[in-house]
Amino acid sequence: MRQGSEVRVQGSAKASGRRKPAVRRGHSLIELLVVIAVMTIILSSTTVVLHGMYRADRAARRDLEASTGVARLAQRFRTDAHAAEAVEMNEAVLTFKLADSRSIAYEFAEQRVERVVRRDGKLEHRDAFRLASGNSIEWKSSEQDSVKFVGLQIGEPKGETARIEARVGADRRFESTK
Repeated sequence: MRQGSEVRVQGSAKASGRRKPAVRRGHSLIELLVVIAVMTIILSSTTVVLHGMYRADRAARRDLEASTGVARLAQRFRTDAHAAEAVEMNEAVLTFKLADSRSIAYEFAEQRVERVVRRDGKLEHRDAFRLASGNSIEWKSSEQDSVKFVGLQIGEPKGETARIEARVGADRRFESTK
């Protein structure tokens, strides 16, 4: 190498008078704000979806509980009607009188039907059958060919009705067939 001579490299930043761009090591404030905004939108959307799912789950559970209650009510109502010797009915209460000095009363109160079993006036058992909100109850009675039938009509807010009917005194399980 010679003294005093300069070595020039073609195409280098120094040779062209430009500065080499610095390497970025972080994110700008605007990039961080965009990420935060996107995350906020995602989280709020997730919250709305989860809330809707929980509401749908609660409604499905309520409907299932109501339909299960009606199925249990239908089974007990028919069994009691078949075992009854007589039936008394007014607007609020339907009462079955059984041979073994028991009475079974059905009463509609606060979106449920209560079944109360009494023997000689003393409380023996109590059941409650929950119905869907807005349901109404109507007791029915009819007689065909000297056979008495009782019924329970459950009116739903949508206009649909469910009917439970049973023959009074139709329990012949313990009679002998001589």
